[in-house]
Amino acid sequence: MRNVTIITLILLCFSCERDQEKILPQKTRLTSSVYASATIQPDSLYQIYSAVAGILDNNLTEEGNLVQKGGAILQIINRTSQPEFD
Repeated sequence: MRNVTIITLILLCFSCERDQEKILPQKTRLTSSVYASATIQPDSLYQIYSAVAGILDNNLTEEGNLVQKGGAILQIINRTSQPEFD
């Protein structure tokens, strides 16, 4: 058992003496680019529905403007409620 311990210690000492080749990082310029597409969505989204069906005639406000509660933001042509006579 003593011989095995001595041989193991000798082998361990000799194995640590080797000079290993060091690999160092090299700085190079980045030559490739990464492109990706993304969809950005808001935290909260408000959907507005008309009380009647129709065709949009006039937009009374611009995107980003503040509006008052109950105020008109669109003008709709409602042709379904008008009687048609020949």
